[in-house]
Amino acid sequence: MVAVIGGLYLAISHFMSLGTSQDAIEQYNYHKDFTEGVDSLSQSWSKKDFNQLKELYADLAIVGSMGAVESETLSEYNALLNTKADLILRSYFNQKSWNESELQSLNKFAQYIDHKYTANAVSGYYSIQSLLASSQSCRTQSQVENCITESAKYSVQPWSNCTSLKEGLAAVPNTSMTSYTNKTLLPKCKKMNNFKSNYSYFDDFDADYQMLKNAQLFLSKHKYSNSALDASFKSIKYNDAANSLDPKFF
Repeated sequence: MVAVIGGLYLAISHFMSLGTSQDAIEQYNYHKDFTEGVDSLSQSWSKKDFNQLKELYADLAIVGSMGAVESETLSEYNALLNTKADLILRSYFNQKSWNESELQSLNKFAQYIDHKYTANAVSGYYSIQSLLASSQSCRTQSQVENCITESAKYSVQPWSNCTSLKEGLAAVPNTSMTSYTNKTLLPKCKKMNNFKSNYSYFDDFDADYQMLKNAQLFLSKHKYSNSALDASFKSIKYNDAANSLDPKFF
């Protein structure tokens, strides 16, 4: 916003130096300033070009509001500027490193010029951050499956261009299954190993045992293994529990 306000000030200052009469406005050669400004822009990302781009849009808005150029010419200027903006903004997301403060500035600017590609890229960035956090808190198979599905959804450009996002997304399947194992399956094994204290009926014990078997198949399907879980599951004394606990209905 500071850059936009600065651009507005610069544009207004052109007219203040000339006066605001119609004759003075006509004396101001906006076309020359505009074309020189656009020509100075590169087709790739830099903070300098981004700031220059914002100033050009701000100047154009002032010129349009003051009627310094014909509406048809104003549309042509906007179209030319939009073409340059598209190249510069898209090129940002081709970089291997993204900066959150820059992303916030880009997003505000994208809302101003209605640049959907940038808005979608930034929105996806924050969705990925949320996904990476969620993958560390999985407690159910459905949560794991959802994380894996979402990670595949975002493992494409432009997000795959960013090294940190690409690496984070690649780790989601393993991270989510490790979380499920540590937060749900290992505690369940521990509970079952103390079946005399934790179960009144064999039916309840057996339901948990079948859940663990199902979970083992689920993890195997996703090519995930955990030595602590394997050892814990094997240590469960299923026959001892069957002999010691009463059935729920008899």
